[in-house]
Amino acid sequence: DTINLSHFEEALSNGRPANLSSQALGSNDKPLLRFSDVFGCSEQIEQVETAVLIPLENPRLLNNAGISFSGGVLLHGSSGNGKTFLATAIAGEASHLANFISIRCTDLVDKII
Repeated sequence: DTINLSHFEEALSNGRPANLSSQALGSNDKPLLRFSDVFGCSEQIEQVETAVLIPLENPRLLNNAGISFSGGVLLHGSSGNGKTFLATAIAGEASHLANFISIRCTDLVDKII
């Protein structure tokens, strides 16, 4: 099965994840990290730029090519490997283009299962 928008809407209708309860969506808080703060992930940063930042900055490129924007990336891996750090840097780079909402997997699983 695939998780889709209806799953998120259903989960949010049953309550808000703990990390969103004290701030409204679309908050003006800007992440302070940038890609220049992240070391040892140049390949991952390049992939993120290609998958997220370039389409956000140049939506006409994809539109003219007949390609739809995927909407994001899923970072995965074991604890402590820098997923949240990299995600915060992505948010810092894209803060003028998109909102960043951090949700732990357990927040979703608890609401769906």
